[in-house]
Amino acid sequence: MIYLLETHSNNPFYNLAFEEYFFLKKPTGITFVILWQNQDTVVVGKHQNIFDEIDLDYAKQHNIQIVRRNSGGGSVFHDLGNLNYTFLLDRPSKYETRQFSLPILQALTQIGIKAEFTGRNDLCVQGAKISGTAQYIQGNKILHHGTLLIHSNLDKLSRVLCSKTKITDSRAAHSHKSRVRNLEDILGLKLDIPTIKSAIFNQFSDALPYVPTEQDKKSIELLVREKYQTPQWNYHFIPPCNFTNRKRFAGGTVEVHTQIEQGCIKHIEFRGDFFTKKDIHQLEQSLVETNVLSQLTNALQICQADSYIEQVSAEDIASLFEVFTMRD
Repeated sequence: MIYLLETHSNNPFYNLAFEEYFFLKKPTGITFVILWQNQDTVVVGKHQNIFDEIDLDYAKQHNIQIVRRNSGGGSVFHDLGNLNYTFLLDRPSKYETRQFSLPILQALTQIGIKAEFTGRNDLCVQGAKISGTAQYIQGNKILHHGTLLIHSNLDKLSRVLCSKTKITDSRAAHSHKSRVRNLEDILGLKLDIPTIKSAIFNQFSDALPYVPTEQDKKSIELLVREKYQTPQWNYHFIPPCNFTNRKRFAGGTVEVHTQIEQGCIKHIEFRGDFFTKKDIHQLEQSLVETNVLSQLTNALQICQADSYIEQVSAEDIASLFEVFTMRD
């Protein structure tokens, strides 16, 4: 049996909780087809380093939400010009990833748009990528979801998915930057998102609508609070990496070179044209094993970081790591 659902929300935390809740709830033999849209959001792959994927300054300035999903793959930008779809279904013994997106291709064909599969999991129109997908497998179930660019803000997309951070040797999965375009730009005409939704749902002729119960909604909201809105889920995954940064302060230029594992500093060096008041190696040793996400500011105060470099304060040194400490 196939059930059709819409989240009726533009909240990215709610929408990802919605699809996970119904994925966990799904019994064998049942398929859920979900359509949803997010307000301005970057959705990060499960195994990615947020700090190496996103321009966090730009995201903060433009009120772009950040949330991590359960599936792998690269980071994607969502806004109300983008339609997202999710299929929750039983896992076949043999399959190709693209077969799960076949209803999207058929829906586009129904409204007169000729699309084709390219690569492992992309949909293209006239050679330009308009949809990418990702999936998550648990036991005998698959969560397969994707994007459909209709009239998304591609300037925001390109600017927010461009980290300024100097992270190297990271073991996290990196996004593959593809040339993407909006369907409206390719075709030179306005497209009605409700029409596209209907075309997708029409591919499931025997399906029934499913209306979430009040208990469903309460369980989803609980998942939002306990998982998708938490810094632990969204930010606290930092694979082993090297981080460098440089800034000019009143006392001169300060460079930091850091090795980070499990969010903690394993090795750190300060370099630059500054003058020291105390042995800088003492400050470096004091910061080893400090968690850059949750302990750095306090650690700099405890070790009196103000007292090591002329005209460079503890706040100045902390600002070298601000990419790790910024929150909405």
